[in-house]
Amino acid sequence: MKRVLLTITIFLCVVNCFSQEIIPSYPEVLRCFFSRYSGNTDSENFLNFAKKKDGWFVQNINRVKKDTILDEKLFWSLKEKRYLDIGAESTSTENEEETEKNIKYYLEGNGAYFWNDYERCRYHGYNGWEDDILETFDSQVQLPDTLLESLGRAYSSISNTYLWYQQGGRMDGKDTMQITLNRLQAPSEGRINKVISLITKSIETYDRLLKQNPSYVVLIGNVYLKRFNECMHGYMQMSLAMQYKKAMLFINKAILDEHYIKQAKNYLNSCDKNGILFTYGDNDTYQLWYVQEKENFRKDVTVINISMLGLPIYVDMLRKNKAVNFAASSLFYGSAGSDITYFREDTAKNKKDSLSLQDFLKNVYSHKEKEESFNLLGEPQVYSTYSVKKINFAVNNNAFDKISHVKTTVNSISFELKQYLYISDLMIFDIINENINTRPIYFTVSNPDYFADNLLQQGVVFRLFPINNTIRAAISKKEIKSLEKFTDSIYQPVVSFNVSGTKNISADGNNVFFQMYSRIAGFYKEEGDIIKTAFWLSKASNLLPEITSDNMPAAYQFIDLYSKADKQYTKKYMEIFAAYQYDKYIHPSAIKGYLSKDDCLYYLNAFHAYLEQEKIPSNEIDLLLSKLQP
Repeated sequence: MKRVLLTITIFLCVVNCFSQEIIPSYPEVLRCFFSRYSGNTDSENFLNFAKKKDGWFVQNINRVKKDTILDEKLFWSLKEKRYLDIGAESTSTENEEETEKNIKYYLEGNGAYFWNDYERCRYHGYNGWEDDILETFDSQVQLPDTLLESLGRAYSSISNTYLWYQQGGRMDGKDTMQITLNRLQAPSEGRINKVISLITKSIETYDRLLKQNPSYVVLIGNVYLKRFNECMHGYMQMSLAMQYKKAMLFINKAILDEHYIKQAKNYLNSCDKNGILFTYGDNDTYQLWYVQEKENFRKDVTVINISMLGLPIYVDMLRKNKAVNFAASSLFYGSAGSDITYFREDTAKNKKDSLSLQDFLKNVYSHKEKEESFNLLGEPQVYSTYSVKKINFAVNNNAFDKISHVKTTVNSISFELKQYLYISDLMIFDIINENINTRPIYFTVSNPDYFADNLLQQGVVFRLFPINNTIRAAISKKEIKSLEKFTDSIYQPVVSFNVSGTKNISADGNNVFFQMYSRIAGFYKEEGDIIKTAFWLSKASNLLPEITSDNMPAAYQFIDLYSKADKQYTKKYMEIFAAYQYDKYIHPSAIKGYLSKDDCLYYLNAFHAYLEQEKIPSNEIDLLLSKLQP
């Protein structure tokens, strides 16, 4: 018995020691590198950081040659616990401003997702990181929280390599079932079974993490929501494979908390009958699919994820299921040349200045040309091109008149294209063109590419309408009145909160809540009606269980509004936001983001100046400033 206990003790010590290895964070590695080296990046090559068993590596990768690693050097050694010199030829003359610029480039925007991968996975940033994680941790019974997340993410990532995803199959070719599928190729039964097994293991790993730490926070919310999303990932993959019985197995494994269900219903209840709703991320897509499939709720609304429209097999699934009408054929989106369509200026004297959306799509789908300069493998490829950027399409304005109660003669929407278009752009255009006059079309965000000026807020979503500035001014008040009615009779508030130490984080819920109430209060502020501004802000505040740093990324919208309506609430929000920004600077993370010292000082000094002007003392903000400027 003593020998067994001794063995267990030694094992736990080994695991604990490994989990407590002091490895520099991604921001720390970036700062150290860019303070020493320039790390030049051009159109063909880019700099990559890989966190491996031996430590942090710096890689120079050629994106033209299928992301071939040109060279790789160990930058921070786990064995020596220090940074190494990777060569005097790379010595940088960059100043602090340039260093900061480079760090922000790697940490902000889409880079935050890579940051999260580095932060949560023990190994990451190179082909085969998943295998290393499974080899090291798969058989271990007890693991700390972050290593359990590493394991769950590794299972999920490997599962993707057996079906379709933007990066293709595995580069190392260890398993023939991981050879990249053709764009519209049906997977074998062996691939399907492998995916089911791997995603199931990922879900079971998140079950372990959920039991171990139900308050564990991930990028999209808490571990509870991460587990749910993994179930829905399985549902999605099986749906793409047209394996609907197997897809429902994952739906049945999924468990969604009531307040996330409320948020999903907020989205769907904002749409009129037979609407088409374009979504963007996991949280505004998976939860909606879940309530539609599990609760048979508002299945008349077709929920289409814009990111997935870049995946030809998803487009093909929409066509086969007759979810929406569109003109593109499988011959087009099934071809690699459809991934990107390029603008080529027409030099003819009688060139057209604009096109209808229908004619534009017809031209793109039928006209292709060889473009050797865009070839990735030294071979000519075929691409679609377009020569006109100004596009318009007709819209029946009867629905607009009915909803807005404003008569209008505007019956078309115009927009201007960029220098190139992704297949997802074309599919959005196509779906809009084929459905706009028979089905209402919505977006979950207020600023989608191309159509931000043609949206009318309807509940928590935004409906596409033919709107110009003159009409917008006329309908603003009616739009707000409709929004007020929605908040009072249909909307169910969903925000992040803590209950008994368990965090329930709803990033989408926060964004919707604060955007909607700030929109109403902001309207009355612009009207000069401070009483109604204060009324709607007070109404929102009464609905909040609490304001914490989890709410702050969205709640900051209230600060300017409160400055006109309630000075003490302004102070409260400023102090919470100041603490949030300071913590973001001192302890940057993928969830909170990155903030430079100068940016942090900017916010704190702005808050200090305002409160000083209003003669409202704030010891909290003064203390934070003293820490930054001793």
